[in-house]
Amino acid sequence: MYYQWAQGGDLLDQISHISKSKAYAPEALVLHVILELAQALAYLHEGLRWDESTGGYVRMAHFLKIVHGDIKPDNVFLDWTETT
Repeated sequence: MYYQWAQGGDLLDQISHISKSKAYAPEALVLHVILELAQALAYLHEGLRWDESTGGYVRMAHFLKIVHGDIKPDNVFLDWTETT
């Protein structure tokens, strides 16, 4: 398998960092991670992809279902985009 480099590390790194700093995770981060994980699983398990043009999910043609089987924080890779 090929993995693109994820400059944000993994979710376990972020959880550890937030825990060590004795801070709370920003609500926006938590909601974003939950939404992205749900969308990733919808794609892997059912071939569903969000379509901006229709504002809904579409099923990919000729899709082969995949079961991940090992979802855990250190298998969730994060990538940050710079905002100004």
